[in-house]
Amino acid sequence: NAAITNSVGHTSLQAGRDLLVNASVSNSADAMTLDLLAGRNLVMADGTQLSSSNGDIRAEATSGDLVTELLNAGTANIALLAGNRLSDRDGDSLITASGLILKAGTAAGSSSNVLNTNIDLISAQVGSEGLFLTETNDLTIGALSVAAQRVDSSAQNDALSAISTTQEDLNSLDNGAVIVTVTAGDLTLNGGTDEAGLTATGSGNVRLQTLSGNLNLNAGLNAGSGHISLLAEGAVSQSTIGDLSTTVGDIDLQATGNVGMADGATSTTTDGNIRYAVSGDLTLGGLSSNTGDISLIANSISDAGSDEIDLSAQQLRVSITGAAGGFGSGDNAIETAVGTLSAQSGSAGFFLLESDALTITELAAITTQHVNADGTAADSNTDAVLSDLVSQGALVLE
Repeated sequence: NAAITNSVGHTSLQAGRDLLVNASVSNSADAMTLDLLAGRNLVMADGTQLSSSNGDIRAEATSGDLVTELLNAGTANIALLAGNRLSDRDGDSLITASGLILKAGTAAGSSSNVLNTNIDLISAQVGSEGLFLTETNDLTIGALSVAAQRVDSSAQNDALSAISTTQEDLNSLDNGAVIVTVTAGDLTLNGGTDEAGLTATGSGNVRLQTLSGNLNLNAGLNAGSGHISLLAEGAVSQSTIGDLSTTVGDIDLQATGNVGMADGATSTTTDGNIRYAVSGDLTLGGLSSNTGDISLIANSISDAGSDEIDLSAQQLRVSITGAAGGFGSGDNAIETAVGTLSAQSGSAGFFLLESDALTITELAAITTQHVNADGTAADSNTDAVLSDLVSQGALVLE
């Protein structure tokens, strides 16, 4: 119940059952670590703080809940581990560090009380109730390690034991949703030891959003059977390994800037719809749905490659919003494998190379599921009925 300040060495606090942090705990010596371990629950009271002077902080509630308030590790990293649920107290709670590891048996944050962070790098693993996190600056999803020195009863330096935690990517188990929002800055998805950066097992939905930055997909995102929404108030880039995939879910991408898929990048769903709605230009890799439809809205659309099928679906709806925009080009048409088509293009023309039979007709409205901030999905993206094939420039269909 009283504040603890260590100005010399490392600090360890341990409890066989519950550890109640009712006053602040700090290490003021540079690079000294802070280690908290509870056998059951670890709970920080309102207004309390765990802080270090650039030393790693590790807090673990082995079989119960971990409730945080204010944590600050300076330029070091923090690991928060809970056997059950990991949460913060309220909207004023904040985690500040260079990197953050989250691991919870059921949930990290919630739709009604997200985890608030000011970090650079994150890795998280959660269970059935998902991950809900809001970051204030640039954020990268990747791999990192946290090492805190555990002090034993002798309190001697030669008796210290390093308690290390290493983790990579964002992983959701047991149908948990993944909801990450960056309020100011870019969001970058990197992989760790493999090409996967985010994996949601089961039917959990995925929503990645930037409110004033770019979204960079440098690793794969697999939503299991859940829906995917990628929302950027900026540009979106998909590298050659920045693939999006789901089985029965929809893929919903919206961006106010340009969207660039590298040659070889793919977005695939077995039975869902795909919608890319872009205020700027769209450069295509490969979009594919076995039994669903594709709806594309962009200022202009071009092909990142030259030979591969760019668009494969039952129905293809194309709306070029730029008066001078186009769909493909004379020397690099968009390759498709679709059954029916309806499109509108600008003065740069419409150039399509179809691999099979094609019907040009009126398409019924195409609806794509949009993932909400609470992790649920709704039919909020419906592109209206579109008829015929209209181009304000050249029209080449082969």
